[in-house]
Amino acid sequence: MAPRDLEPLPYQNDLVSWLKREDAALWDWHSAVRHDPGEIGSLRLQLLKTTYRLDHGTHAGLYARAAALAARLGLTVPITCYQAQPQVLLNASLQYIPGEVHIVFMGPLLTVLGDGEVDAVIGHELGHYMLWSGYDGRFGIAERVLSAIAADGHAEPAHLQTCRRWRLAAELFADQAALAACADLDTVVATLVRIETGAATVDAPAYLRQAAEVLQTDGVQAEGPTHPECFIRAAALASHAQGEADAQERIARWLNGPLDPRELDVLGQRTCLELTRSLLQHLLEPTWLRSEAVLAHAHCFFPALELDGLDPTCAERLHGQLDGCSPGLRDYVGSLLIDCAAADPDLMEVALARGFLVAEPWGIGDRLAELAHRDLKLKVKEVAKLRQQAQQLVTAAAAAAAASPSRGGP
Repeated sequence: MAPRDLEPLPYQNDLVSWLKREDAALWDWHSAVRHDPGEIGSLRLQLLKTTYRLDHGTHAGLYARAAALAARLGLTVPITCYQAQPQVLLNASLQYIPGEVHIVFMGPLLTVLGDGEVDAVIGHELGHYMLWSGYDGRFGIAERVLSAIAADGHAEPAHLQTCRRWRLAAELFADQAALAACADLDTVVATLVRIETGAATVDAPAYLRQAAEVLQTDGVQAEGPTHPECFIRAAALASHAQGEADAQERIARWLNGPLDPRELDVLGQRTCLELTRSLLQHLLEPTWLRSEAVLAHAHCFFPALELDGLDPTCAERLHGQLDGCSPGLRDYVGSLLIDCAAADPDLMEVALARGFLVAEPWGIGDRLAELAHRDLKLKVKEVAKLRQQAQQLVTAAAAAAAASPSRGGP
């Protein structure tokens, strides 16, 4: 990966666009606020009180390599390195000050890792600086906005999930920066594994095969609160290094997992909202199903729900979103279909039949049958018979509505 190819993840770009659009006032405020000199002074003092500042003269080799790495990434910024108080684990962090890079090494990292591995660590921390200070400053603004949201005691679960995924994406971007700076996939991967496990030596190709083996399992996604799992980070680096055409799509899947209404971030909320609208429109395409009670229930979701003149590709788009969907999304879709069926007792049986015809192509029919037995109190045999005869019931309902138009909704 060349430094010129280093770009933030699509998730980061999408989230910045969402923040600017959905909360423009908060975005504008954080855009206008300059860093408080008092806070910067406090940070400098805290670094001096809690770390050992590495002198440029004594550690000339370290600083020369750091400057070279920064130059490869297009950065011309003063760099200061520190050693934190003793601890067993190896780690490093960036203390962000505009126009300056301050890297804190933790544990015996500088003595345990080789020069190339230390370079990978420095490249990673420089990546954080690049993200927050470059790209017209928009990702730095987003970082401040999301940090403020996460610190708010009234933050909703979707906000906290968004902040978590933002942090995970930032680590993957910083990993890419390490790769761009060092230009050696094996070294960067070995560094990640050594820091994660404490192993004295690491066979990077072997670990990449191990990571690929894990990722063959369906539904694997990042679960860490601040950093993706090491196997995901290694696989993401390999995807970028090899120039795989679907690298961004695969990384997004590993980062966010499938859409699950139980674990939505703000972008997932938007996706789920539009999916719900499309699902209701598709379900209520037959006018005979649009009774006053059913429409009243649908309007609880969308008061101005459009049902006429719909895009004919609606069902096709839904298939792309729902085929092979997560268990959580299966439950959500099934419950939505059950609620619509229960909205009008006079139409419940045929509405459930329509629900089966909608759900079957996406593999949700079995779950809908379970929910019909549990929530509608239908016997298992009744549900099975209704499911088997769904097409006949819906065809008969359409014929009856055609013979008596007043049965249909408006």
